[in-house]
Amino acid sequence: MQISASVKLETTPAAIEKTLGKPVQAAKTESARAIPADQLSLQRATGPVPESPARLNHPLQNSSPAVERRLQRYYGSADPAKIQAQARKMLGIEGVLLPAPHQRQANFLEFASRHFPPRPSKEDPFELPQHGPQPGMPVYALWQTYAQTDYGALMIEKVLKEAGEKPFVVRATTEGPPQGWHDFILVPENFPRNANQFRYGGQAIDPLAILHHEFEHTRFGRFEQSEAQMLQEEVHAVREVENPVRSLNGFEPRYTYTQLDPEGQPLQTVNILKPEVIHPGAWRFDPEDPGLMLPADNK
Repeated sequence: MQISASVKLETTPAAIEKTLGKPVQAAKTESARAIPADQLSLQRATGPVPESPARLNHPLQNSSPAVERRLQRYYGSADPAKIQAQARKMLGIEGVLLPAPHQRQANFLEFASRHFPPRPSKEDPFELPQHGPQPGMPVYALWQTYAQTDYGALMIEKVLKEAGEKPFVVRATTEGPPQGWHDFILVPENFPRNANQFRYGGQAIDPLAILHHEFEHTRFGRFEQSEAQMLQEEVHAVREVENPVRSLNGFEPRYTYTQLDPEGQPLQTVNILKPEVIHPGAWRFDPEDPGLMLPADNK
C-alpha cells in the first residue's frame, strides 16, 4: 500500500514509535468489490451511512431467505430484535447512561479540536499527511455521524475523559484503507465514498463499523495489543466490535477477514465462525453456509 507515489508505509507496529503516522500493514482493511445480490436487501435506501441514529429502528427486516439462513447460522437467530439486543450488550450500550444528543455534538467538537490536527499552511507531498479530518471532507461527516451513535458517543466520551496528556491523533490520509493502532487512527479523506465493498470477502462495508473496529486497535479498545497476535486481534475486532455495529446498522455480519501483505496482496484468510483454521491466500464464505469457505475469484 502507498500513501504517495514514492513513499511506502512501514510494515510493523515497531515503526509507530519512530513515526506516529505509519500504520500496521497487517491490520489493513480489504478494498472494494461487488456485493452479493442477496445482501442488498439489508442496506437502507439511503446508503450505508445513516443520517441519524433514529433511522436505525428495524434495519434487518425484509431479508431474503438466504440471508435469514446465514443469520441463523451466525447468531442462532434470524430475529432482528434479538440480534440487535445481543449487539447492544456486546457493545456495552445497554443499561448505561448515554450522552444526550446535544452533549454528543458538543463532545464531537471537543474531540475534533483535541485530536484532529489542523491542516498546515504547507504540506510536503512526499510525507505522510499530518492533518486530521476537515469540514467538507466525507470522512469528517462520517465522524460526526459516528459521534451521534450510542457506541460512538460512549467511545468519544471515553477518549475525552482520559487523564493526562498522552497523544492520540486522528488523521485524514489521501489513500489506503482505514487503520488504527495504540495512539492513532488513519482514515482516507474520501471514506466511505472510496470503498463500498471488501475486495476479497465480497461483502458490503459499513463505514461506522469500520471506525469502531479501528478504535478497538487503539489503547481505548478491550483487546491486548500484540505484534505476535495481529490476526487474532483482527478476528476479535470483527467479532466483538465490527459485527455488532453492522447488525445495528442493517448489515449482515462480516464472515471472513483477509490479512494482506505490504503490497496489498492476500496472505491468509480466517472465517470468523472458525478462527482456529487459517486458509492461505484469499477466500470467501459459502453463501449456503457462512461457516464454510470458497476460494476467492479475484486472486
